[in-house]
Amino acid sequence: MPLVVQGLPVHGAKLSVEPPTSANEELMCQAMEGLGFPIGLAKQLIASTLEFPIRIWVVDNSGSMNTGDGKCIVKKGDGRLTSMKTSRWAELSNTIVGIAELTTTLDARTDFHLLNATGQGQYFSVGGNNNTSSAMTRSAKPLNLSEFKQRVDKISPSGGTPLTQAIEQIISLLKPAAPKLHATGQKACVVVATDGLPDNESSFLGAMYRLQRLPIHLVVRLCTDDHRVVSYYNELDRHLEVEMEVLDDVFGEAEQVYAYNAWLRYGPSLHRAREFGLHNKVFDLLDEQTLVPNQVKRCCEAILGCSELPEPEVDPMAFKMAIKESLRDVAPVFDPVSKSMRPWVDTKKCGPRSFAQNVNDRLGLWVQRAKQTIRGTGVTFTGWLNIFNVWALWTVCVGLYFIASDKTYPLGVFLLALTSWVCIIPRGSSMCPEGFNRYD
Repeated sequence: MPLVVQGLPVHGAKLSVEPPTSANEELMCQAMEGLGFPIGLAKQLIASTLEFPIRIWVVDNSGSMNTGDGKCIVKKGDGRLTSMKTSRWAELSNTIVGIAELTTTLDARTDFHLLNATGQGQYFSVGGNNNTSSAMTRSAKPLNLSEFKQRVDKISPSGGTPLTQAIEQIISLLKPAAPKLHATGQKACVVVATDGLPDNESSFLGAMYRLQRLPIHLVVRLCTDDHRVVSYYNELDRHLEVEMEVLDDVFGEAEQVYAYNAWLRYGPSLHRAREFGLHNKVFDLLDEQTLVPNQVKRCCEAILGCSELPEPEVDPMAFKMAIKESLRDVAPVFDPVSKSMRPWVDTKKCGPRSFAQNVNDRLGLWVQRAKQTIRGTGVTFTGWLNIFNVWALWTVCVGLYFIASDKTYPLGVFLLALTSWVCIIPRGSSMCPEGFNRYD
């Protein structure tokens, strides 16, 4: 049984990781497939453990994590998957247990630092038992994985958000290992999972500037849709020089990916892999821009683990046929946008895009979001759609009236342009302002 340790990190660890043998890699891939990872994504994760020999999670267990706007994926009685509302902490605890399971399967060390001390402990370390990344001295009695899960289940969030202290502690942990990481070209993956702003924004910014001087790959996993919090970390991303990913939950992230790359079904295992830390940069672009055909090809190869595909820009039909053939060997995945099991790649949308297809994708996503918004209300979806149509018609009429009036001509043009943008222009288009390219 893999060992999990509760305790404080100790300096002086060797962070090098030996590449797995072919036999071990095959066993890892089989185990990963059992967890829902296609073989290509499994191999991407194995390769990432060599690039990032250690992961450190800062886990927000402050009082605000009790807020009940989290989501989890659960299995229904008939075996189908669906989403369920839960607390932010339940969502995050489910995530870190999933990361612990993944890191144990890959035998790749991951440390979890809770922001606030609890009766169950504050520091935990998982995996890395059979390679030198776990040579760091253990300062507490080892726990097995089931005991770790039990302790996480017993934690009740409370306290503030002392992110600065958590980052300073990680800096003190990584400083002695930095020369070794630089020499081997490796990085530590630091994941900050939080739902709020730091208690002291000024000192936190200073700590982040110091952290970025170390060899790290930085991920911020947000546990809230609060626009103030989302804007803060997006702005932080623009200020830091280090590579930084800002991730939503799987449902929010799937919508952002769909807005740019509707051909991809953003399954939970892909989201979990990005939370774990992927070194392949093509995955960082999925929620930021529309991939060019060659990037689509490389992304499909990386996820599906298939042989080299034809270039879609040179021979789109051969590319689609090869994708269809590759999908036969890969199990369908839960699509958070449609909330149904689908193939990983929608071959109808992975070729050159027409304007009509972009409009259809945009309206389809609006329909999905409208259904989610009105779920549980007394108004039918058709009723809301009629309200939207009336609003659009009214705006067009007012715009035309203003255009007919010389003094209000600019306002009329603005209203018509706004209505056209809302109803027609697809996300990810060059005509769509950068600030509106996300659905968070």
